[in-house]
Amino acid sequence: QLSLFDGIDSVTESDASEPIFTPRKMAQQIIDEALCIGANDRESVLKIVAYFMKDKPLEDNAAFLKEHYKTNGAGFYYDGRRISLWYGEDGMHIAEGISALQTYATHISWEQAAKRIRELLDLGRYAPQDVLSRAPDFERESLAQTMMFTVRDISEDAAEQNFAPTVKLVLSSRKSFDEEKKDLAALLADPERLDKIVKE
Repeated sequence: QLSLFDGIDSVTESDASEPIFTPRKMAQQIIDEALCIGANDRESVLKIVAYFMKDKPLEDNAAFLKEHYKTNGAGFYYDGRRISLWYGEDGMHIAEGISALQTYATHISWEQAAKRIRELLDLGRYAPQDVLSRAPDFERESLAQTMMFTVRDISEDAAEQNFAPTVKLVLSSRKSFDEEKKDLAALLADPERLDKIVKE
């Protein structure tokens, strides 16, 4: 049974698979759970799923994880045992007890983490189906938000050249920010409109 120190929802326990990391100081099941809780971000797992859906090379996925996790710590309880995590430049450190900064901690590089997350996704064990289903919309809304901020911050010269007219049209609707974001995300879901927006 898994529970997190900070109260994040529990990850469903799944059957352990053949360990892929060395040295094998920590059970593979615990390593998998450490990966499945994501970083210290409420939408971390959703962000990771959305990025991995792009089918980037292993190196790109590893670089994304390194940037996403940053330098931080976390932890959870597994079968009554306290598991501590530390994220850093060299990857993830996992140890039983109050600190992961121990010589006996299991170290997982970001490349190893990226490889295992891909395997768990392919096995249907990384995240619940509702998270997987939400990922495409989440990715489009994140892109829409970035585009909206970009258009609002453009220079006067760019504005005079009619930069991003479709995005400007959405922003002129006088709706709430969230409504405009959803409207633009819906446009991005249409391949033809997406191509048009990109060319603008």
